Amino acid sequence: MTKKEGGAADAKIIKRGAPPKMTGGQRKQVFLDDASVEEAKRLGKGEVSAGIRIALKHTAQSAYNPPGYRAAYWSDGQSSVCLTAEEHSELPEHELLIEAVRQVRDTGLKIGNGRIMIGDYKAK
Repeated sequence: MTKKEGGAADAKIIKRGAPPKMTGGQRKQVFLDDASVEEAKRLGKGEVSAGIRIALKHTAQSAYNPPGYRAAYWSDGQSSVCLTAEEHSELPEHELLIEAVRQVRDTGLKIGNGRIMIGDYKAK
């Protein structure tokens, strides 16, 4: 029997099967938009999972600190409690203060010494 050109013997060998296992690894399914998939592939040199791991490692190393938002909050100089949500950040100052007082009343918060202020609030 003669071998035909282009037959199985000439086929390029493609590696198949499960990827190597990693210590502490878990298989997870994620839903990403097309741009995120392309960026993950770019970071991971073609491998989406590797790109996601690289992005997460970079985020952790850069001590990611989410931005704050304009809020009304109570502070006594040692501790603070945010009284308004991010969705209220665009309210005029007097409406923001009204919302803060409403939260104090509705939650029964005892604010004691200290004062209600408006400014950039970051969750800790």
